[in-house]
Amino acid sequence: MQRPMTRFVLPLVSLALLTACPRPVDRVTIHRVVDRGRHVGDLGEACALGSSLSIPLAAAGTRTRPPHKALVVAEATAGLCPEGAAWEFELTEARLRARLADDPTVAGQVRDAQLAARREHSLAADRFYKAFQHTEAAFGDVGEGCPHLNDDESFVYLLGMVSGMLAMLHDGQGGGQIGVPLDTLAKVSRGATCLDDAVWWSSPMALSAAQGATIPGTSPEGVDPWAQLETAATAGEHTGVRVSRALQVLVAANAGREDVVRSGVLAHGASVQATPRDNEWALLDEFARSVTGHQADLIWTKSLGYRAPAFGTLPEPAAPPPPTAADPFSADPFGD
Repeated sequence: MQRPMTRFVLPLVSLALLTACPRPVDRVTIHRVVDRGRHVGDLGEACALGSSLSIPLAAAGTRTRPPHKALVVAEATAGLCPEGAAWEFELTEARLRARLADDPTVAGQVRDAQLAARREHSLAADRFYKAFQHTEAAFGDVGEGCPHLNDDESFVYLLGMVSGMLAMLHDGQGGGQIGVPLDTLAKVSRGATCLDDAVWWSSPMALSAAQGATIPGTSPEGVDPWAQLETAATAGEHTGVRVSRALQVLVAANAGREDVVRSGVLAHGASVQATPRDNEWALLDEFARSVTGHQADLIWTKSLGYRAPAFGTLPEPAAPPPPTAADPFSADPFGD
């Protein structure tokens, strides 16, 4: 039996190659593939679909008029493949680093995992940035006013905003090999204000706060970006689509705020227990779960050498060393 997303691949590819017109391809992608695919909480299937469609879709229309909206979806979902691979190499590196003290011979394996992760981060950055570029080609320069968007286009625009943020973060982790412009995150922060928080699970608010949290001093006066991220994350959790919580955790990990990462992991886990997933958007909630889950896996692996045994949990803090016999010659004679 064909899966819900893949059964539309052949009709869409046929349409792309036969019509030589971008509008029908955009409509089919948004109204059929996205409409069906968003119900499927399988990131592996989504990334495979995006990877298989990006080249045929790029061949649709003319060289100067490709189906940009369809390509936003294709490139963004294709970026999930190298993103997942990069995360696995990060876990491998963390696991090997824990053995370095006892076995220095694994140093080469640590370095190899680190380099492999960088390559995958760069590939993910390239795909996500292409999605962002197609967003600008379809809707105009992001952050320079708000385009007119219907409901279906609003989702594509949101996907483009998330892709722009992911492109920046992955390029940084990949060593800047793709050269994603440094103002991309600022564009995303401004462009996200064109979207309705009440409709899109408060993720626009989280995207708007991302720049200020990532680059201190860039928030509007009187705005605490970390408080804004927490507000967005808490509001989004009650919807069953926890994208805003995942964005908070991702931004915090990039900024080195482990305290926010840890509290976000626990809050995300509690939300999954308390609020059922909105199956209308199962794919996005699963993406959010994967983002937070990876950060939890890193914490577990660095601490105990293995990934989280259950979602939304953290290892217990290390116990203090047992007390030793008091040394009468080292005590402070003036102490209590």
